[in-house]
Amino acid sequence: MYMPLRYEVTNIDSTRNLNNYVNEFKNNLNNKIKVGTLETKDENDYLQYFYRTDHHYNAYGALKAYQDIMKLMNIKDNTNYNIKEIKSPYYGSLAKTSLITKTSDTLTDIDINKIYEIITNFLYKDND
Repeated sequence: MYMPLRYEVTNIDSTRNLNNYVNEFKNNLNNKIKVGTLETKDENDYLQYFYRTDHHYNAYGALKAYQDIMKLMNIKDNTNYNIKEIKSPYYGSLAKTSLITKTSDTLTDIDINKIYEIITNFLYKDND
């Protein structure tokens, strides 16, 4: 199981914030369940992995989560990933709901040049 923990920028009751909820949830799981979290320590750390105008991972956060999950599963991935910026402004859900058009993110994408072997199982039925 993998969960992101966001940097809490609000001054809400510490018993009600997301990080405390996730930690309590993890502590009540069966100890055989492997749990990983993407934790951010401060605002700069948060902005490295998440969009400023959206609550979703950016490419850096998605790649970090992927690598953490692979590590949890004891799977080695020696691929060198290339993250590229897409020169187009991105207005995430936070910007859209607040109608702020002056703040945008730069979209990022992960360039993967892997060749995968795809195996599928299917039944072929003739329509006579």
